[in-house]
Parts: sequence; C-alpha cells; structure tokens
Amino acid sequence: MDLEWRYYKDGKAICKKKKIVWISIWENFIKASFIFAEKTRPGVLGLSFNEEIKSTFSNTKPTGKLIPLMVDIKDEESFEGFKTLLNYKKNLR
Repeated sequence: MDLEWRYYKDGKAICKKKKIVWISIWENFIKASFIFAEKTRPGVLGLSFNEEIKSTFSNTKPTGKLIPLMVDIKDEESFEGFKTLLNYKKNLR
C-alpha cells in the first residue's frame, strides 16, 4: 500500500491504483473516510467493529452508487476497527 500525503493535513492510501482510504489528521484524533458501493454494504456490516458506526453506515443513503463511511481514530479500539475496514477494503475486487 502506498501513501500519498498533501501539504496540509490529509492524504490517501492506495493499493494497486485503487484508493483505499482518505486520512486527515486533527488535534486529538485521525479521521479515516472510506467509500463503499451498495453491493459491499452487507460485507461491511458483517465485520467486527464499532456497532454505533455500523448503525450509522447501515442508515446512510448512497450518494449516487457510493456510500461514505467515516471513522474517528481516537484510541486502540477505534484503531482496531480502522484496521478491520482497511483490510476489508484492500481485499475487495
């Protein structure tokens, strides 16, 4: 996976030319933004990570064919959820 960082506070992770996640750094946390397709929503909801985030994601209406999922990484638990989503997204085809 490659990281592309901008001069500001954000960047993105890319794997084989596919954007995996957008990342921005804030004072007390890191924000990770994923984009999923409607057909991958059930797979995301089947993963083991924060139930509140899953609930929000399940109720998020698609923008066109895409559904955003944002995670605030503030502690070890949220970092583990981020890694779970990162690995899932990386392995999608």
